[in-house]
Amino acid sequence: MIKQLDTSKLRESHALGLLLIVALFHAIYNVTLQLHPDEAYYWYWSKKLQLSYYDHPPMVAYLIKIFTLFSDHEFFTRLTAVFCMTLTGWYIFKLANEVYDKDVAWLSLVSYTIIPTISMGYTIITPDAPLLMFWALSAWFSYKALFGGKWKDYLLAGVFIGAMMLSKYTSVLFLTALLLFIIIKIPRHLLQIKPWTSIILAFIIFLPAVYWNYQHDWISFSFQYKHGTSEVAKIKWNKFFEFAGGLFAIFTPIFFGILLYGSFKVKNYWNDKKRFFVAITYLFPLLFFLYKGLFKKMELNWVAVAFISGLIIFSYTVKEYKLKKTFIAGATLAVLLNLILHFPALFFLPPKMNIHNRIYGVKEAAIKAASYLEPGDLLLADHLRRAAMFSFYAGGGRQAHIPSTTRFSQYTMWDKGIDFGKVKGVFLSKRPEEKELSTIFKKVELLEEVKLKKEGLKEKTFYIYRCSN
Repeated sequence: MIKQLDTSKLRESHALGLLLIVALFHAIYNVTLQLHPDEAYYWYWSKKLQLSYYDHPPMVAYLIKIFTLFSDHEFFTRLTAVFCMTLTGWYIFKLANEVYDKDVAWLSLVSYTIIPTISMGYTIITPDAPLLMFWALSAWFSYKALFGGKWKDYLLAGVFIGAMMLSKYTSVLFLTALLLFIIIKIPRHLLQIKPWTSIILAFIIFLPAVYWNYQHDWISFSFQYKHGTSEVAKIKWNKFFEFAGGLFAIFTPIFFGILLYGSFKVKNYWNDKKRFFVAITYLFPLLFFLYKGLFKKMELNWVAVAFISGLIIFSYTVKEYKLKKTFIAGATLAVLLNLILHFPALFFLPPKMNIHNRIYGVKEAAIKAASYLEPGDLLLADHLRRAAMFSFYAGGGRQAHIPSTTRFSQYTMWDKGIDFGKVKGVFLSKRPEEKELSTIFKKVELLEEVKLKKEGLKEKTFYIYRCSN
């Protein structure tokens, strides 16, 4: 397959067609699933647009706002993810074709469409989707600018780097890798005006998030720094091996094995500037998170940006070393995992292994809670996830509030100044909350203990209270 790979008759339009087919499949599939509570949280951000938010920069909210201008249906909310992931795949294809050749580009694209983690990116809209899209766009236009020298490409690189920075703070890793590339391979560029113009433009675009943080005592910057940094410099090998092992899961075991093989085996990208550009934008974020993983638990989605360029290194390795059988085995496993991911009921998985457990139940509980609402009632919940789902599925887009103790979030900032002892409403919770609610409200009444059971999924219990003064 790889040895006889012939892409001479394939054109860019065919690549675009493949991506559109994948996008159409996911857009239709997404309608079959209720929102994940995290998605509902970001959806509600789009109802209260700000310069930034406590948890992340604002780009995900801006994009959701655009795609839900005419409807808040799951289809349109998740169309944001479909759009971002499709464009990401397209620019991975273009970069691979530019740096290597059409064979590597097509291997990259086909692999991209079957990796289960990418499929999840098509379905669940989080800040990672715009981050991946703008990372891919930034990589493409930075490459074109540095090796072509056109003002247009430098300006576009600045725009997309700025948009990437407005997507997630992980974007700083791209800027660092880009700076390292320039210092190591083309240091004279540091004396030219074009690269600096690009960087200045990026920071101008990022200024709204900086200004918001300035207004709020740098609260978001501080949160993210502490979230990803251990206060004690003590190696935690169990966390490290858990994270390192998880990399085999998100890129699939065989594919990640090929990527590691290529990372150590392929030497020519150190002597070739263009290939080194791809290599450093893959290796730097990967090694950064592996290092950080020695001291603190790292989330696997954080490292996803490394695999944008990593896919290209992977595909070149497959072609260069003619790993035909290994690739076929990896692709077969990836497709199988994708089927399990999308259609778990067909594989008779035990409930605890069914990924749909993560999204089932809150919608039904929120609708049940809404049936108890009376005029003047506030929507109340115990956590940002229940609050957001209450708003999406039962609140008509009204803001929900969190009166009980919970982790600090954007809701905490929105609720500042509210005297919950002077309001009334219906409270949705995942656990019994009478004791704490009684310290806030004069009257707390358990309206219903909702038990939900669906075949193949875990039983879930929710509690609905009426709270008043």
